[in-house]
Amino acid sequence: MLLISLITAAGFALGMTVPNRAHAWAFLISASLLFCTLVLSNAFLIGFVGPGLADNLAYFDGSLTSYLGYNVQISYRVFSLPLVALAVPFVYRLRR
Repeated sequence: MLLISLITAAGFALGMTVPNRAHAWAFLISASLLFCTLVLSNAFLIGFVGPGLADNLAYFDGSLTSYLGYNVQISYRVFSLPLVALAVPFVYRLRR
């Protein structure tokens, strides 16, 4: 929950600081940056059973691809809140 709160705060900060003249490209780059940060932190900092990569890969028969796919799926499910936190200030500033 702390990680989601930090990513959401980072999304809000990015939404406030992204320049308005960049429009959709800046929004897409910011969203992909937040998503990649969330996936990598889920995979390598938190992990499935802890922070050790070798312990986590033991549950996935040593397959790094399936482990990263699992973490992408988890990150995709919880990415709605950071995406909204990124979009609300960005869209609000575009309306002005």
